[in-house]
Amino acid sequence: MKHARPTSYTGRKATQTITGDVKLSVIEEEATEIATTISTTIATDILRSTIIRGDTTLVAGTVTVPVATIAATDTVLITRTGHGASAIGFLETIIAAGTGFTVNSLDATGTMLNEDGSTLKWIIIKNV
Repeated sequence: MKHARPTSYTGRKATQTITGDVKLSVIEEEATEIATTISTTIATDILRSTIIRGDTTLVAGTVTVPVATIAATDTVLITRTGHGASAIGFLETIIAAGTGFTVNSLDATGTMLNEDGSTLKWIIIKNV
């Protein structure tokens, strides 16, 4: 690629005419692809290090899941994947930092539903 001398000056900036075969669009496309790959890799690494998941089953309406790395500021997401009884309640999650979390099945008044034997999937999102 050939470069011409600056043709004019405005303050500290110089205007320059470039002649020759310029392939900037190809370079820009490659740079965008590299940036996207780096971003995806970083995001994937962050997700792998900040999400813990598993599944469990309520017994008599409750279950405690041991997770030694859980912090009080983490988020626990629960979804019911099946129910093993006629009564299913609202799911309450209580985090015990450094120990794990407990899931309770409650009725509309906040009373434990001992008949709930639902199967659950859970995800912990670490607060980083």
